[in-house]
Amino acid sequence: MPSNPPDIWSIFSALGTFASGLGTVLLVWLAVRGLNQWRAQLQGTSKYKLAQRLGLLALQFKDQFSQARYARTFSNESFDRPTYPDEPEGFVQINNEHYARRQRLKPLSETIRKLIEAGWEAEII
Repeated sequence: MPSNPPDIWSIFSALGTFASGLGTVLLVWLAVRGLNQWRAQLQGTSKYKLAQRLGLLALQFKDQFSQARYARTFSNESFDRPTYPDEPEGFVQINNEHYARRQRLKPLSETIRKLIEAGWEAEII
């Protein structure tokens, strides 16, 4: 008995199903690749912004450190220091200088705190 040859439409249908499946696999692969590249770009952008922030904070720290170590103090740096009524004149000058130097360190300590936070962020990324 001779076998019947396959119908041409059945062959086209099978090829169409195969092509559709292959196209789906290709699109999934492209989507996964695109998502991985997007994630890598986001990480790179985050690292760049963090490095930029760390650089700016380091420069700010350097400037504030130089300002805090400046040898002279000026009268406007201690004008808001609380004074005591029976404070001797020699102690007033010493306390004013001490207060002025402590006030200079406040922005420096804030910058150090920001640097530490940025360092923790760098460890997370």
